[in-house]
Amino acid sequence: MSQADRDRWEKRHQRPMIAEPYESVCALRPRRNKETALDLACGQGRHSRALLEAGFWVVAVDVSATALAHLEVIAPSFSGRLLPVQADLDHWPFAADCFDLVVQCDFLDRALLPAVRDTLKPGGVLLLDTFLHGSQPNRNGPSNPDYLLKAGELLSLFENWQILDLQESSGEDCRGRILARKP
Repeated sequence: MSQADRDRWEKRHQRPMIAEPYESVCALRPRRNKETALDLACGQGRHSRALLEAGFWVVAVDVSATALAHLEVIAPSFSGRLLPVQADLDHWPFAADCFDLVVQCDFLDRALLPAVRDTLKPGGVLLLDTFLHGSQPNRNGPSNPDYLLKAGELLSLFENWQILDLQESSGEDCRGRILARKP
């Protein structure tokens, strides 16, 4: 990631933002005790908080130290189950087979998908919930098509996985979402 991009994310997170987590994240529950979740590009942690409240042990990663500082304010209330990690995901910092769940919301970098897949344990679950390229500009998402899913793309990206849920929506808020289990 370029320094200009890092600076842009730091500036974006200067003020604390309170945002509700997506329903797709709120619906997730651990299947057994001490399941670990990775929240990719977590920002100020709206999804990390939801995962913690559901009972996961959470690694929250973002490039912005400012965003993670806002998230760390809640860390004491979760008894050591939150580990904020500042990292540029262009330099993947995680080993293979180490997470039970990966949550990736509003962030798409196709070059990272092999690493994301590898970091899940066998039988682990991935939730990818992000912007979809539609017939009109997406009101809330990026305009660059490199960061937008194509219609039907999720199914092809995870063709050998067990698909637990797959949805695509249209209109001004085009989104694609997949919940899939690693073989």
